[in-house]
Amino acid sequence: MSTRSIILVKGKGRYDENIIIRLYKHSDGYPTENLPLIFNTLKTCLNIVIRKKCFYPFLYKHFNPEFFAYKLMGKSVTIYGKGAHIDKFENDPGEYDSEFKLEHLGNQFDLEWIYIVDLEQKSVNVYGGGYSGKEPQIAFKRGFVDPESYSKQLYEEYQSSEIKKIKQYVKDIELLGFKVNKIKDKVSKPKKIREKWVMKNNYKYTVLPLSIPIKYVKDSDSEHNNYLGHKFILLLAIIFEKTHKASIGVVVKTNRGIEEYYGDDAICFHTHYSPVEKL
Repeated sequence: MSTRSIILVKGKGRYDENIIIRLYKHSDGYPTENLPLIFNTLKTCLNIVIRKKCFYPFLYKHFNPEFFAYKLMGKSVTIYGKGAHIDKFENDPGEYDSEFKLEHLGNQFDLEWIYIVDLEQKSVNVYGGGYSGKEPQIAFKRGFVDPESYSKQLYEEYQSSEIKKIKQYVKDIELLGFKVNKIKDKVSKPKKIREKWVMKNNYKYTVLPLSIPIKYVKDSDSEHNNYLGHKFILLLAIIFEKTHKASIGVVVKTNRGIEEYYGDDAICFHTHYSPVEKL
């Protein structure tokens, strides 16, 4: 069987923008193959970056993740074909321009090893440690895995030689100035938004910031559900086409009929009998 792995590369681009690239490697994803691959790519890239910085210091103030990722893909090609490649799907490009989030690890359940190379904080972290049949986010939350633990998956006569190799690879990476399993990967957490509700004249009022999307209002009368949904979609389409900036609209059913609310900075809406459902 193939040892499936991902190598997630993150850092800053030329214009200080966040860049994250997830590479998938279908075969030979264990530490004795991926650690030397990461080391050799780091060594090649650093030699080029150091030379370029002498002539163009402003253009090469960051170690560009795209540069590293494409070099690694090239180095992983063998006689059998391509090795690592960008892990993209129909609704997931495998490349991101935001801070690191857990969803950037993808959703493949048969990964055995996860490597995160952070070019800004100069770290290489190893997660997983074998087949679990669970999503990669769980392996990440469990924390670092000692790459030497891979030796326990082998016959006893091979264990000592594999441990020796892994120790040398870790030492080689750290000689380049990168720490292995010593600096935690920072995860961007969604901000918690507090909603303040007040009662006035038998109506329920609240003010919501634009970052909270309200996509559908569920009415207690099922006959109006489709009507409310279509009416709301039509309303949003008109708002986006005319203003290009209003990002929230809400349709509510009250005792006075169907009412529409939207705005640029905040929305104040009220309900009487019908519950509001946020999706």
